[in-house]
Amino acid sequence: MQNIRCWVVGLVFCAAALELGAQTPNSEYSYSTGPICKLGYAREGDVCVKVDAPLNAIATYGGGWVCKLGYTRSQNSCIKTSLPPNALPTVGGGWLCNLGYEKVGEKCEKTLVPKNATATYGGGWVCNLGYVKEGDICAIAVVPENAIPTYGGGWVCDIGYRRDDDVCEEMSPEEKRWQMQALATVQAQAKSDNLDGYDFSLRDVERYCEVIAYDREYGEISCRSSLREVERYCEAYIYDWPYGEVDCRRSGLRPIERRCEVTMDGDDYGSLDC
Repeated sequence: MQNIRCWVVGLVFCAAALELGAQTPNSEYSYSTGPICKLGYAREGDVCVKVDAPLNAIATYGGGWVCKLGYTRSQNSCIKTSLPPNALPTVGGGWLCNLGYEKVGEKCEKTLVPKNATATYGGGWVCNLGYVKEGDICAIAVVPENAIPTYGGGWVCDIGYRRDDDVCEEMSPEEKRWQMQALATVQAQAKSDNLDGYDFSLRDVERYCEVIAYDREYGEISCRSSLREVERYCEAYIYDWPYGEVDCRRSGLRPIERRCEVTMDGDDYGSLDC
């Protein structure tokens, strides 16, 4: 039968067809590398044997294993990571301080955050929207008429206005039409482009993620496909049922915070609109 297959599809695929026929139990076939052992199995000679992963570990391809989040490798076992108060574990047995705390030696101390500012991970802080950093305080930003503030103390003119030195002047009807067309193009492109450092876009977040409510104010984000980072570092805040917003603990996921809104479709589940 294999000889017939080779005659039909040609010599290019003959070797692959023969190798597939020789596939061993607990293996799967890859056309780029040939038979490989399944996850949780390691190759020993011509067979795939089950990996003896310790408690609180996860098997990896190739016969290895890594400790679960919150555990540290110690020779051939995984022991619980020792965390100071106000810290959370990281993959590999490390830890980082919670938001609003900074690492001092081997402990986490509360960050001093001035009025009108928000704490950031690592012990820093940024001024809230509409405020500008001046030394160790956040002063109110000066924003002209027909403008809105931006983070960092700056400002941009409202839609339909253009900047002229320190004021915003109204556009002509033709300028307004051009601006609206440009905005529509930019928004559509931004929705389709992958987030910096990630292999998914806002459109993917909208399509593959949903909100599962803890209660009437908070919920977790559950995603299909390869959006595990969104699940791990983002959550939903329902400020005015059924509407809410997304809060993420990683700077690379900030576009999800800015662009995605939560709408609860029932008591337990909701959707994201980006």
